[in-house]
Amino acid sequence: MSTVAEIVAAIGRLSREQFWELTDRLIARRNEEWDRQMKPSVISQAARPDGMAYDDAAQLCLRLYSVTDGVPPSFLEQLTRQGLADAFAELARSGWVRGPTLPAPRYRASFHDVTDRGHWIDVIASIFKRGGDVVDLARGDELVRQIGFD
Repeated sequence: MSTVAEIVAAIGRLSREQFWELTDRLIARRNEEWDRQMKPSVISQAARPDGMAYDDAAQLCLRLYSVTDGVPPSFLEQLTRQGLADAFAELARSGWVRGPTLPAPRYRASFHDVTDRGHWIDVIASIFKRGGDVVDLARGDELVRQIGFD
């Protein structure tokens, strides 16, 4: 293991090309780590380690899909139907989505297991199948604040 001073000295001895190659590698590594940490599922688990009841998870999913107010810009491109479905399926597989899924028929999401991406795609599609009344924006806003978004 090297000390910071030794690393700085070694960097100073690099040629210009080697320096830029090292810089590119470090930036790529930082971006990979950032992307890993910035997944909605990682943020949700960190902010609410005890998890969330199924109906609240469904409302959070719908809120993130339908309204992006307060969501950090780094998350916006992940708030697609597929991105959210993958994130909430991952959360369900980890046990973060808790309790019975009795409200699932409300979202017309009874055809897939809650751990399946298709389940959460059906939850999101319920906006179009059942209309806007399926989304409780006040509850969604509260849940978004609970996971650290404003």
